[in-house]
Amino acid sequence: MATTDPKRAALVRALMERDLYEMLDIPRDAGEADIRAALAKRTEWAEETPMRAAARDAEMHWIAWSERALIDDPEIRAEYDAALDRKAAAAERAIEARQRVRKLHEARDELARREARRVVVQEPEPPKKAPAPRKKKAAAPKATDAAQAVLQATQVTDAEEALRGLEGADGNTAVAIAFADRAVEIDGSADTLARAGAALRGIGETDRAVALLRRAIDADPQRSDARISLINALRDSGDLAGAESAGRAAVEAVPANGGVQYTFGRVLIDLEMLEEAETVLEAAQQNGKPEAAELLNTLKNAYSADGDSGAVERVEEISYPAPPATDDPAVAAPGSAPNMEAEPAAPADEPAADVTDEA
Repeated sequence: MATTDPKRAALVRALMERDLYEMLDIPRDAGEADIRAALAKRTEWAEETPMRAAARDAEMHWIAWSERALIDDPEIRAEYDAALDRKAAAAERAIEARQRVRKLHEARDELARREARRVVVQEPEPPKKAPAPRKKKAAAPKATDAAQAVLQATQVTDAEEALRGLEGADGNTAVAIAFADRAVEIDGSADTLARAGAALRGIGETDRAVALLRRAIDADPQRSDARISLINALRDSGDLAGAESAGRAAVEAVPANGGVQYTFGRVLIDLEMLEEAETVLEAAQQNGKPEAAELLNTLKNAYSADGDSGAVERVEEISYPAPPATDDPAVAAPGSAPNMEAEPAAPADEPAADVTDEA
């Protein structure tokens, strides 16, 4: 049963920034003796491994919190284990949801293509032997909803309105393309090109998206969102060489943008250029993209599976989640050793992270 103590619950959420079992390299059912041995080993490693002072301080914070959560308070450990299970289940559900959405979009796109190709053919009336009065003019075939939307797009006179139509196309490819074409026809600015390109990329029209995003970058080379969308669109299409080229150009044009560096780092991992990916993702962290720590953790796991302990230590040195926010005297301020003898206090009401379902 989940705890009703809000401060204890906040502490559990804060601890979810890191998998303590993975950090200590112990199984989930490890006993106290095994945990203490792992803590001693981790402490020795932190003290002897060359690393930045801030990284060592962060590591010592987490070692202190691991003892508090996994040994000193069984209720915290039970809640933490349950939260880890929920997080893993949420990740599985997110993967399944993305697969369902992808299939739905594919089905909608195919339906839109069929609707766009469909032509209503009127059969001629059979000839009559006797003279007949003048026939009424045949009524025009009723347009489909998609065809009406496409026609509406051609009549739009404001680029912002066209972009709204594009964003509201609800996966209908023919309608989205019509509104995108109309938007850039009215206004060929970098902003319009970037937004239209990103929207088309979102529905899988990568070729059209790439063309518009390249035009946006030509119009404004500092447009980081267009550069990120271009890298992702090329990656989506399987053109990793193109994505790498676009990524290198992006980090050169906007060198201090964490989002650009993070996106380029993903491409480098796809290309198995792992050491360069480490450098780029470290820069992404420093430039305000904390999600880079997750990719660095992926690299660490890959190195660990390969038995490359040197690479594991190298990645751990550059990737550290912040310790949980707390006023607990058992965890010292950065720059001083944790006081393991102090009486632990409740954590801060506002933890550093929460457990959320999986983009």
